[in-house]
Amino acid sequence: MDLKTFNTFVNDYSKRFVRFACSYVHDEKVSEDLVMESMMVYWTKKDSLSADTNPPAYVLSVLKNRCLDHLRHVAVTQNASETISEMKLWEIETSIKTLEAFEPSEVFTDEINNLVSKTLLELPETTRRIFMMSRYENMKYKDIAAECDMTVKGVEFHISMALSSLRKALADYLTVSVILFFFQ
Repeated sequence: MDLKTFNTFVNDYSKRFVRFACSYVHDEKVSEDLVMESMMVYWTKKDSLSADTNPPAYVLSVLKNRCLDHLRHVAVTQNASETISEMKLWEIETSIKTLEAFEPSEVFTDEINNLVSKTLLELPETTRRIFMMSRYENMKYKDIAAECDMTVKGVEFHISMALSSLRKALADYLTVSVILFFFQ
């Protein structure tokens, strides 16, 4: 088949093939792309095919497989989207339940205050001092670094250690949101 014959073949069959593909994939642009890909597969392999190969049947067979691949891809994508949506819904429902159960008055109970104080006392002196400067005296990290003769990264390290200890100590009492609210 020469190029002129191939062009005639494309003109004669492409609309039929597009209608066939569109009846399955329900998207005309995608169908047109799949038809052109299928015809190009035939064109590139025409010399290696047997002489008795029926070109329309061959292209239709390739098109069928391309449609199947496309539909499988759409199914996988749809399943992934649904899974993500389900996870997001679960996350939202969990947040709603957590907020409904949250009692602000419980945040300031003596037991929690005592636990915070005890945890801070168990910290190394430098870490405790830096944390207190940051959270209770509202000093900036660079000012703390200058006063303690260390780098800002060093201050960040000590604050991180203190927050980690407080998160562990308060894990049974507070939700993560509340811990982050008070100690970030």
